[in-house]
Amino acid sequence: MLALSISEIKAFMAKLLKDNCFDDFQLKSAVVDSFARFEVSADDVVLWAAVRNYVFDFIKGGVAPKLIRVILCADVEKAGIENAGALFINIQFEGGKINLTTGMSQKNFSLDKTGDHAWDDAVLRFLDDNNIKYSNEI
Repeated sequence: MLALSISEIKAFMAKLLKDNCFDDFQLKSAVVDSFARFEVSADDVVLWAAVRNYVFDFIKGGVAPKLIRVILCADVEKAGIENAGALFINIQFEGGKINLTTGMSQKNFSLDKTGDHAWDDAVLRFLDDNNIKYSNEI
């Protein structure tokens, strides 16, 4: 599991909410607390691309939200990580900071962490490839 702090908040939020950078990820849930609460939960497969404009429309305006929490999942088949049941990226904006954590649920119980490490490496490559600045200091 990775726990990262995103360095450039405006640039990251633009990639998350305006660009197609995260569009291939599946949405598990999204919560925005502002003047009201906006919440989306997905039991079926819904791509972030189909929802991000709604989230952005709710957020845009003069006042920054108190909280934004987005949980995205990667396509397990495309990732090719053995024993992966689900691959998560958790994004949380709160208190003027963005934290990003990763996680993997296993299909079958195992003490082997090879899949976790492979997912963490894939996320770091994704961030680097998309020029998303981060540090390991949460």
